[in-house]
Amino acid sequence: MYHTQLTPRAAQVVALSRKHAKRCNAAAACLPHLCSSWVSLAESISPDVKAHGITSSEILLRIENRTSLDQPADDVPFTSRFKTIIQRATKFAKADGKTHCGIDDILESVLQERGVDKVFGKSRRALKDWKKSVFEIISNSVAKDNLDL
Repeated sequence: MYHTQLTPRAAQVVALSRKHAKRCNAAAACLPHLCSSWVSLAESISPDVKAHGITSSEILLRIENRTSLDQPADDVPFTSRFKTIIQRATKFAKADGKTHCGIDDILESVLQERGVDKVFGKSRRALKDWKKSVFEIISNSVAKDNLDL
């Protein structure tokens, strides 16, 4: 889909979204799956992310409580909303002069979506604070490993 425009970590977030959708027996990967996969990747980069009040398991639990289990998903497609989020993230990356879209661009795009506060279970203001502290943690971990976001 967009993998040629994504950094390896961003491509991992997209692939994880599909896995999270399959786990929830969803017909397609959508915003909550993207949010949970982003948080999962952040937690794998630095365990300190969990201390900031949002965990991927909490998001997945919210999704599972709303999803019907009668829809097996063998090859999970992406919703149009999901595709729009990735396209917007790619535009953010280009505007910053980057050649590839990273996880920072994806999160920035996700946080602009209507209803994202319900997915994360936090207010928009709390999400902005969370984003700032999580990116500081991730950036420090990534800098140590000399990797790209």
